[in-house]
Amino acid sequence: MTKALRKKLRKLQKLQHRLKVTFERDSDTDAVLVAMIGQGYAVSSKETGLSDGQVAYRMKLAREIYKMPKGVGFAQEYRQGRSPLAQQVRAEVLPAIRGTVMARLVKARRHPTPKIVETKVA
Repeated sequence: MTKALRKKLRKLQKLQHRLKVTFERDSDTDAVLVAMIGQGYAVSSKETGLSDGQVAYRMKLAREIYKMPKGVGFAQEYRQGRSPLAQQVRAEVLPAIRGTVMARLVKARRHPTPKIVETKVA
């Protein structure tokens, strides 16, 4: 095998390795989605069954795709409410779960004795 042929094969192997993660599998996308909603790598790993290294690699790829600056992650953007996903979640999820949360909060803070209102009988 010539040196030029080995070099060509090596480039093809690198390209093949780079294209292994295409985000077409649910687990690949879910690893990133979990971070996008403010969860950490450990939750991504547990949720998808991927190793910590695999999750980290998918996060790196996703940050490049979303053109995020170095040192800024999806969870940080989400917590600060700056990501488009955070805005979408607030718009769609808050109204959906508001009733459930409100019922629990109101129940916990309602005064134990009912108020008695006197009315004048004419």
